[in-house]
Amino acid sequence: MNYLDTLRPSSVWSHFLALSQIPRGSGKEEAASHFVAELGHAHGLETYSFANGNVIVRKPATPGMENRPMIALQSHLDMVQVAQEGVAIDFDQDPIVIKKSGDWISADGTTLGADNGIEVAMTLAILTTADHPHPPIEALFTVDEEVGMSGAAALRAGDLKAGALINLDSEEDDVLMLGCAGAIDVIIEARRPTEPCPAENIVQAVTVSGGKGGHSGVHIHLGRANAIFELARVLRNCSGLDLTLKSLTGGQSINAIPSEAVAVISIPEDQLVPLQKVILDADLTLKDAYPSDPGLSVSLAATTADCVGFRKEDSTALLKALCDIPSGIVAMREDIEGVVETSNSVGLVSAKAGHIKVACLARSCVDTELAALVENLRCAAGSFAEDLRTENAQPAWEPQGESVLAQAAAAAYRSVNGHEMRREVIHAGLECGVLSAIFPHIEMISYGPTILDVHSPDERISVSSVKNCWSVLLETLANIPPKEVAP
Repeated sequence: MNYLDTLRPSSVWSHFLALSQIPRGSGKEEAASHFVAELGHAHGLETYSFANGNVIVRKPATPGMENRPMIALQSHLDMVQVAQEGVAIDFDQDPIVIKKSGDWISADGTTLGADNGIEVAMTLAILTTADHPHPPIEALFTVDEEVGMSGAAALRAGDLKAGALINLDSEEDDVLMLGCAGAIDVIIEARRPTEPCPAENIVQAVTVSGGKGGHSGVHIHLGRANAIFELARVLRNCSGLDLTLKSLTGGQSINAIPSEAVAVISIPEDQLVPLQKVILDADLTLKDAYPSDPGLSVSLAATTADCVGFRKEDSTALLKALCDIPSGIVAMREDIEGVVETSNSVGLVSAKAGHIKVACLARSCVDTELAALVENLRCAAGSFAEDLRTENAQPAWEPQGESVLAQAAAAAYRSVNGHEMRREVIHAGLECGVLSAIFPHIEMISYGPTILDVHSPDERISVSSVKNCWSVLLETLANIPPKEVAP
């Protein structure tokens, strides 16, 4: 028997394993959207498919629960697609290869997609079985959560009927999420002329690799290395050498901490030894500076490329901007100990063939601080930035205290586990921020099973946590209080 067949609850894991066979990167969720809608239709449920890929499926209450208010279960269909260096995969075609080690499920060298696939699977299990009591259910499956939340933003006020919503996109099974940070993409672009490199120069690739990576909001407080930032610092330390920057690329997703970045440079052959010393020193320095990233390294290797690069003044301006742009935590919350208020992460850079693009993801729980951070980025980019624009603004989800739904979830967790849940505000964008702006009357909470190292190839999910979260979800739905009857 395949060990995956022994996973429990089987109704949840079977849907997750099926979903893992379907390519579903952000912006390419058509097949996943069709999969969900077809399940709804196959079970005779009220199913609506939207042009952008969102799907809403409604299921009547189980017998005896008809007098309970409708509850929305919300999850997103897309996943971050990141592979380890050297792993060959076509994310548009290939399924995710899943493996198990002890209590943990992970993928073979890629992101797993448990964020948010396991929660999609939980919702599908509720929709397609009749084993558990629940009130009327409104399942909302959105697209494009990972790169802008445009799926949630496309909803209109009349699209949802429920008065309360459980967002199933949190990653610690003992935490009840009651608020989240807002976020905005900051895109910096410039075009700069190129010029031929000296014909006698040699071409070298400088690589920062082996970073831990991870989610640029959830993991930002862990102080993990940003490979783009560190590569820029390494190259600035080469200022005494006559190098020409041919290209600089790094990052795989705007909302992931970059684990690798590569610069291709041209340099006189007689300066190779001094360059090697700079790289060796940088490698030792980084290893000492980042115990959080035990695999982090800086390396130098000969390579081949055409003899065209950026002018020295433009290379200098780019590297200065990358070093001056805030990286990591900008401010901590004063009212809640240990919670990040404002942060920024340079998630992507591409500088080649005269075109330069830098993409940052700025986050804050405070709207005014987020606006101030954008201005700081503008100043840091300086005259280097011909075009600085913002995209995909995501409002914060302001904590509103404990609602009836939050109390029901907390009571369910206490019943299942014998102790209290933690209440937190997350430093990451949840769709609750977008949804609460569209549906201000809907009570919202967020929770989910324990998933570690999301948005990285080390992503893994706890099997026992899935079972526990499933039990809490079922207990919550079974104990939603009846509708209040007007006098």
